[in-house]
Amino acid sequence: MVDFDSTKYDDRDTGRGLRQRRPFGRSTSCPPSTTGRWNDVAGNDLLSPTNTYQSGDSGSKPNISASSAAAEEVVDIPEPFTVANQLRRVFFSSWLNILLLAAPAGIALHFAQFSAAPIATFVVNAAALMPLSVMLSFATDEVALRAGNTIGGLLNVTFGNAVELIVSIVALLQHEIVIVQTALVGSILSNLLLVLGVAFLLGGARRSEQHLNRTAAETAAGLLAMAVAGVMLPTVFDLASSTPAATIAHISRGTSVILLIVYGAYLVFQLRTHRDLLTDTMVASTTKPKLHATVAIALLVGSTSLVAVCAEFLVESIDGVTEKLDVSREFIGLVLLPIVGNVPSLVVATAAALRNHADLAIVVTVGASLQVALFVLPLVVVVGWGLGIDGMTLSFDVFQVTLLFVSVLLVNFQITTGRTYWLSGALLIQLFAIVATCSWWYPSDDTKSA
Repeated sequence: MVDFDSTKYDDRDTGRGLRQRRPFGRSTSCPPSTTGRWNDVAGNDLLSPTNTYQSGDSGSKPNISASSAAAEEVVDIPEPFTVANQLRRVFFSSWLNILLLAAPAGIALHFAQFSAAPIATFVVNAAALMPLSVMLSFATDEVALRAGNTIGGLLNVTFGNAVELIVSIVALLQHEIVIVQTALVGSILSNLLLVLGVAFLLGGARRSEQHLNRTAAETAAGLLAMAVAGVMLPTVFDLASSTPAATIAHISRGTSVILLIVYGAYLVFQLRTHRDLLTDTMVASTTKPKLHATVAIALLVGSTSLVAVCAEFLVESIDGVTEKLDVSREFIGLVLLPIVGNVPSLVVATAAALRNHADLAIVVTVGASLQVALFVLPLVVVVGWGLGIDGMTLSFDVFQVTLLFVSVLLVNFQITTGRTYWLSGALLIQLFAIVATCSWWYPSDDTKSA
């Protein structure tokens, strides 16, 4: 029997240590025992550094003989939980965890008094959010393994974009509407253009083309179009009429509820009715818990709390950064904050594409964008509704809506063909560079701050 058990990679940082996202929304598409590593249909660990098998290369197969496979007997004895292996799995699950030292430093800098304190606070807390997002994802996976299919899926939906959600709510509580809107739009753009572009470029450089699950790609394209419509229509309505702000708020809240229903319907479509159709090219391997249940829950609570603290101090330092560096708030929201939050996604998507698994790159990037557009963004509008903040609406800046429309249009053209090339990635990266260039000189619109 050939052992493809993912536990042999317990202490490696290429899989569970990085921020995993499930098919189109980071929610698990498999039973509760299969919420771990992503494998291909043969069971090969997609992100293992020892896996050199390329599923898309002509004639290449796993180097395993049938006779030795039949003769091999593997006795799987679970390793007991100890203090040593729990600490090792928590703090050495990813190379990004070295930046955890930035968390206490960022908190200390918040209370420091010197001229460059806002810039230092922003940079250090932004660095701290990268490993914290990895740790939060790891803890969510561990808790979801024990929670069952439905609850596990809900946990992944809730905490899949926890960093973006927490940063947005913290900024919303400080009435930083511009930062909220630009950060959420920027998260979508960063995943669709920068992360996916780098994955396609590097993956395509090794081969003439890469193939995609066309059904999943077309489904994602339709959902992306729906997400853009949910933002574009309230914005155009606001610009084309003299409707009072209160009415725009009502329209945005109603649209947000509809978008949440759309996302819920898609989860049912993905997890229940058409699960095999959307995941026919890859499945998740059976993964055993790496952490004790109490440790996993404590890690989830602790990492979430640290994300909230670092996010609050980061948002509070933005005013000082814009004054001292003379950069626009749009540039910070559209470019800097999303890059910080999407570094783990960049590593996972690129590693998958290099191993000729472009489908997984789509899962990581487009799935995260869909969750932000159909879940996080409307949820933040609903939260603003509950807090009585009428300025938090789906009426965005025309510049931001145009960026969304053009980006989704280009991405849909690239993925619905069922194949990608290195040029596809180059085009996406170049569009992101144009976005960053325009954002640098785009004037802030403080009139939207409530």
